[in-house]
Amino acid sequence: MEFTGLESAVKDYNLAAHAIIVMDKETLEVWTDVFEGPNTWKVYHDDSVVDVLEKHAFYPEDITITVTELKERCLAIYEDRLEAFEWDAMVSKLNGFFLF
Repeated sequence: MEFTGLESAVKDYNLAAHAIIVMDKETLEVWTDVFEGPNTWKVYHDDSVVDVLEKHAFYPEDITITVTELKERCLAIYEDRLEAFEWDAMVSKLNGFFLF
């Protein structure tokens, strides 16, 4: 299974203070939506497009993800083993800086 856009999504996510990584479960494309603040978002009217990971941080450099971690998370969501925004090992690993 080949997800596309992982490297770009990771780069954009790691540099942003307010971002959501999104995946299309049909095309396996992954990207990051970057926002000005925590009270902005984008709505996709397509059931195949799901949120993978969200962050709203005062110190965005403290919350990063690797390509490997993102690929594992996307695969788990694709296989319905993990719900988007689920409080899991990744959140605790990142010291709970995520606000949902």
